[in-house]
Amino acid sequence: MTQPPARVQKHRAARAARGSGFAGKLSRLHRPEEMSLEAWQTALRRQFGREQKFLLKNGGGHPVFSEFEVTNPQTRNTYRVVIRGSAPGNNFCSCPDFATNTLGTCKHVEFTLARLERKPGARKALDARLRAAVQRGLPAVRRPA
Repeated sequence: MTQPPARVQKHRAARAARGSGFAGKLSRLHRPEEMSLEAWQTALRRQFGREQKFLLKNGGGHPVFSEFEVTNPQTRNTYRVVIRGSAPGNNFCSCPDFATNTLGTCKHVEFTLARLERKPGARKALDARLRAAVQRGLPAVRRPA
């Protein structure tokens, strides 16, 4: 059996991460057949990041595109997260997972984006940054809503 094209896999993964094509939580042990390994791991980080009770502190001058401190109150670990856009690879985190996973995201980045997207005007700002990148000829990878 052949794999569907990468763009189809990404679309399915985005739909699954939003919950419209997948009932319940993603398993961290068993990859859904319709998802690529990369899409599954990205969706897991998004899911896990949105479930966390981290503390978020903006250390920069902009409400959205800034440098943040994300702290786990249970472990007291703090990581530096830099938000530059909504697409994977636009952002940075100082955690070991981000440094090694090659996905361009981690639970800390996903937590930060989820919190920012709840602020008035933040989603519009992230989408505008994505449109500007597309106009400059950069690849567009839209985050699921």
